[in-house]
Amino acid sequence: MPLFNWTGNPWVDTGLAVMIARAKELKYQVKTIRDLTPDIIAQVCKSKMNCSGEEYSWLTNTNRRLNCYTMIFSSNGPLTNTSTNPTKTLDDLIKKIEQKRAQITETEKDLESEKETLVNTSNEKDIKK
Repeated sequence: MPLFNWTGNPWVDTGLAVMIARAKELKYQVKTIRDLTPDIIAQVCKSKMNCSGEEYSWLTNTNRRLNCYTMIFSSNGPLTNTSTNPTKTLDDLIKKIEQKRAQITETEKDLESEKETLVNTSNEKDIKK
């Protein structure tokens, strides 16, 4: 029998696993979800005061640090996200401009070809008259 009954929701499962890990760190005897009593949950999520007198919880502080890591190492960070990184945005715009220029050149060639076809057709009609 598993020690942990997973809910199927990854956020809930992760939150419960973090609470159990934190309870063990605080020296509570927690092995399953049933061991997470309201008193233990209150102690795990207990608020503290930081040096500037603002109230925060251990979970809030840890989450803030985790967000810092994900901002650095994920594709959602300011250095890798194309919507916030001017260099990537500029590179994307330059690529689009090059594609449009290639389309313009191709269209100009097609127009020249059509023009020659029309001139030749017109000349042939003039000769037949």
